Amino acid sequence: MHTAAKAVVRAGSYEEAEQILRELTNVKVNDDTPRKVTNSLGAMVFKNDLEQTNLDWELLQNSQIVFPEKKFPHVFYMETDESMLPAKEKDEAGSIWRENKLGMVFSTNNFTVWADKRGEKQHRIDKREFVNYIGPSEEFKRFMFSPTIRNGYGNYMETVLIGDGATWIRSMKEELF
Repeated sequence: MHTAAKAVVRAGSYEEAEQILRELTNVKVNDDTPRKVTNSLGAMVFKNDLEQTNLDWELLQNSQIVFPEKKFPHVFYMETDESMLPAKEKDEAGSIWRENKLGMVFSTNNFTVWADKRGEKQHRIDKREFVNYIGPSEEFKRFMFSPTIRNGYGNYMETVLIGDGATWIRSMKEELF
């Protein structure tokens, strides 16, 4: 494995990122630099995601999304779940716990299928998009809707939503899909 790839695999903290930069580039930075760069890039990515999400949501609210009559003979999948994360600061209700909503969208026309050495069928999803949002389900559903549109929701003969049956997932399905 290339040295840079090894470094990326083991990176887990800003302190480790500082060490990796020093090893790979001989540039000395303190651990605040990777944190500041990460936070700045993250803020830019979130801003762009939010803008696209708001545009897609507006199209939905104004009934401007049109789905074709002829559908691809594949399956479109959406998966979603949540986990609780501890935070450093308490929220308005006094809790340190935050809801982390996760989602993934993909379709079977982006699968590679092959037989392994034993002749057993294997598959790999070649294209998928992930969604991560810390906050309530009312906001998450907007962020989940946007990549479904980008990845072809409404263009497939079958759509499957995979979740654990939580009320918020059922409500999102009823409202959006």
